[in-house]
Amino acid sequence: MNKSDLKRDYYMLKGPLAKKGYDWWWHSLTAYNKKTGEERPFFIEYFVCNPALAEEEPTLGQLPENQKTGKKP
Repeated sequence: MNKSDLKRDYYMLKGPLAKKGYDWWWHSLTAYNKKTGEERPFFIEYFVCNPALAEEEPTLGQLPENQKTGKKP
């Protein structure tokens, strides 16, 4: 798990993964309260959208009509 693999840091918006239209990453971290020393986990999550799939108008993927037709954000 601690072994470095720089290829894992690349965007994966190519090949079969490009069809999904996004790359989704998250990082799990732990922070400590300076006063109490309490340990608390948290995460950072982000998306990178594939610009090759962009349309003129934004698509709201969560709308039922877009989900039924398979239109992606």
